[in-house]
Amino acid sequence: MHPASNPTLHQGSTFAELYRSAFKAFATREALVGNGGGMRMTYRELEQQCHRLVRCFQSLGLRRQDDIAVLATNRPESVATIIASHLMGLVYTPLHPLGSEEDQAFILVDAKVKALVIDVPRHAERGLALAQRQLVPHVLTLGPAGYGTDLLAASSGLDGDTDIALDVQPDDILKIAYSGGTTGQSKGIVHHQRTVVTSALQQLACWEWPEEVRFLAATPVSHAAGAMILTTFLQGGTVHLLDRFTPGGFLQAVAAERITTTFLVPTQIYGLLDSPELSEHDVASLRLVLYGAAPMAPARLRQALGRLGPVFAQVYGQAEAPMTISYLRRDEHDLDRPELLGSCGRSLPGNQVRLLDADHREVPMGEIGELCVRGPLVMSGYLNRPEETAKAFAGDWLHTGDMARRDADGYLYLVDRAKDMIISGGFNVYSSEVENCLPGRGAGRRHRRAAREVGRGGDGGGGGEGGRLRRCRGADRLRHRPQGRGAGAQGGGVRQCPAADGAGQGGQEDAACQVLGGAGSAGGIDRRETAAPSITHLDVTLLYTLDLSTYE
Repeated sequence: MHPASNPTLHQGSTFAELYRSAFKAFATREALVGNGGGMRMTYRELEQQCHRLVRCFQSLGLRRQDDIAVLATNRPESVATIIASHLMGLVYTPLHPLGSEEDQAFILVDAKVKALVIDVPRHAERGLALAQRQLVPHVLTLGPAGYGTDLLAASSGLDGDTDIALDVQPDDILKIAYSGGTTGQSKGIVHHQRTVVTSALQQLACWEWPEEVRFLAATPVSHAAGAMILTTFLQGGTVHLLDRFTPGGFLQAVAAERITTTFLVPTQIYGLLDSPELSEHDVASLRLVLYGAAPMAPARLRQALGRLGPVFAQVYGQAEAPMTISYLRRDEHDLDRPELLGSCGRSLPGNQVRLLDADHREVPMGEIGELCVRGPLVMSGYLNRPEETAKAFAGDWLHTGDMARRDADGYLYLVDRAKDMIISGGFNVYSSEVENCLPGRGAGRRHRRAAREVGRGGDGGGGGEGGRLRRCRGADRLRHRPQGRGAGAQGGGVRQCPAADGAGQGGQEDAACQVLGGAGSAGGIDRRETAAPSITHLDVTLLYTLDLSTYE
């Protein structure tokens, strides 16, 4: 007789337990280094700070599974606050540092936030604006401000030596990550302990960490860089915090602290490659440069490999299945296999990944389908949005919205977002194909952004959060050509697509070029002169979510 399953006996671990194991295992090692080396904390000192913060939260009446929102910067106090929320079992909701006030206010209400933590002075003005709305019971500041309660001062005299009880349960919610609101109102993506523990263990098992981990957090700890803090700690490594990315500041930190690993988005890597300071600093300590949010342009990736060596590895995930859907290893960044430079790698163990058609059937190898995922990495659903959750989980798969193909060796190649597909002359044309019919320099860069906007039904104009995406010149010319017979997808509907008339005569490539007015036609673009690398959907998302004036 087979024994019955015992969910309690076989339940998984929690983030709180994993952090505690790191604190105890590496108590005397250096855990955190602030910007410029100004503040340095051992694991024991960080643990004590977290204990004090937890006791302060408890004194305010906060309880396990209450929601806490944090508007953070890359400094040790922010990291300690986030870890303390995990140790206590609070539901952590990061606010995007570049989000609009309206979007952040919506999040506070939607998630029923009990406490809002503001890192001052960087976010003091926004914190005041949110505090004045009186949306949350407790407004806490990381330092003195003219409003709220100074969390650091309030917790300074509390007991940090005695361990707190870990009451977190494996089925607790750990985090609600909001989608950013660049294509509509933000959606709260609910992650239970299972999701983030799975991602951490996959990172440990599958990413190629150096023997000594000195990780430089050059993106916000509230978002991408924060996902690597626990995995660095579980290896006894040190997290170095870069308050604001500039090529010079990044290179100085790498040289001064002998950084061995980091995570960057492609635009940051491009900034490094274009910086004259790259040749002025010793960056030989770098062993692993993780990059994600978008594949790098292959030409730039070849340049990066030539300048920095075989240190690059690509991670692919999305907010609904964070960081570890697939991975392209360092040795797979092989100049002798240039086609791999356009891949996002192979799916990681523990994930089921299929490419499905509109009827949820797997497409044949080499054909394009929507990349769909199953497994413990997948979110629990969208907060307060049952219809959108049902749509995302149609057929019992997470539908990522990314269109991809897979080759015989299992490598995945992202083609586009499903909503960016344009139907032209009977062909499904993806905006990456449109981009490949554009010049590689100058006007081509503007037109590639315009193509991205045309694909998603935008007008190429700026907008975005706080108007940070500047108006894209060339978009007007692309969208306001005479209407053809083609149609493009737009949020499940169909709209007329400019200049698609007759695109079916020359096959898929002609269809892509016809979307831009036809190869060789007046005002058109000769595809024979083009070699533009593809830019993915997430590059435009980055234009919205990263303040490029501080990341270039």
